Amino acid sequence: MAATINQARSGLFKMFKSERYSSFTLQSDGERDGGSHLEVKLSDVIDDHAPSEQASQPGGSHSYRPRPQRNYCKVCYLALGTLFIFIIGYLIGYVSHRSPRQEPIPCDSEQEVSVAEMAVVDSALSWTDITSMLAQKLTPDAFNSRLSDVEQPDHAAGSIADNTLGEHVFKSFKNLEMEPWTDIHYVQLQTLNSEKPNRVLIGQEELCQPKGYLAYSATGKVKGKAVYGNYGRQEDLMLLLRTLKVELNGTVILLRATGQISLAQQVANVAALGVSAVLIYPDTKDYKLQTTERYGHVHLGSGDPYTPGFPSFNHTQFPPTQSSGLPNVLAQSITAATAAKILTRIGGPEAPHSFIGELDNVKYTLGGASSDDVTVEVNNVLQDTEIHNVFGVIKGFTEPGTCVTPAGKRA
Repeated sequence: MAATINQARSGLFKMFKSERYSSFTLQSDGERDGGSHLEVKLSDVIDDHAPSEQASQPGGSHSYRPRPQRNYCKVCYLALGTLFIFIIGYLIGYVSHRSPRQEPIPCDSEQEVSVAEMAVVDSALSWTDITSMLAQKLTPDAFNSRLSDVEQPDHAAGSIADNTLGEHVFKSFKNLEMEPWTDIHYVQLQTLNSEKPNRVLIGQEELCQPKGYLAYSATGKVKGKAVYGNYGRQEDLMLLLRTLKVELNGTVILLRATGQISLAQQVANVAALGVSAVLIYPDTKDYKLQTTERYGHVHLGSGDPYTPGFPSFNHTQFPPTQSSGLPNVLAQSITAATAAKILTRIGGPEAPHSFIGELDNVKYTLGGASSDDVTVEVNNVLQDTEIHNVFGVIKGFTEPGTCVTPAGKRA
């Protein structure tokens, strides 16, 4: 009987391997009906402390319980794996961020001096260093030499002389390895009317028919008392109105050209005070030009004023809109010699010291007292003009990818 039980136990173990039975019966269905009952309990899997109800199952069915799983092994393996990954990551970070160990290089005194010089060259320039370098390079003599190279008797925008200047600038940029290119636009510019020239008169005497002009000026003919307004800056005009009590409304104001503010800003400042016309001349205190005609524009804005907000491409149709920066007063440039004729005849109180220029044989007065009015007639016409914009590139050291576009604007 014992041998039979052992054989059955061995066979069942091979069949189920990982499954351990707690008990089973060794009897056929016939024997079960007879009432006899034999149940085998496996001592190595039966919990001695378990309740007696779990030792046998009624009805003779096969009952078992799985082997208890040992989860603590998995927890240990997971902890060891996590620790291993952490150690590997720490080692990689340590190796990648560790400063390379440099061996001392023996050198003599001459080599030490060269290394020190290299360090000075590679160091970043401060703003003081930059301004010092610019002061050394951008001298008055250097400017005069460069300006004499590009001086042309006629350099109105779109003219043949203007295109010649553009080619000269392009070649200069190319010699400096600035990778230049030319961008061509077609804009509406004012030019002189070949049939009706611009004129300036005092009384019945015609002073000049100027060849220079200020593009985008209003057109027409006005007459008024002549007054002198220095540079036309806000502080100059407030001094005239509040301190010197000079009336500007309806007058023809004479201004000195200056590099402090643009021609357009000068015209806008005096137009806001109700003047009828503006005459701008280069005083010999600021410019050594007695008879040179002056060109420019008086549009207080950027780009083509007849296509505000859009570039002027060839044959592009735009709505009939114009810039709000166009002046509503007449503006005309005159020579220093013509300005001297006007200043000697306008009368009025003596001008403040800051208003006095260097025109020969001229006593600077504020005007408004002459019996002869000044008449200004501007007959400029609009026409489509081809202009050439020349660009060059100066690459920076700190932010070479950043684009800064400085430009010399002129009409």
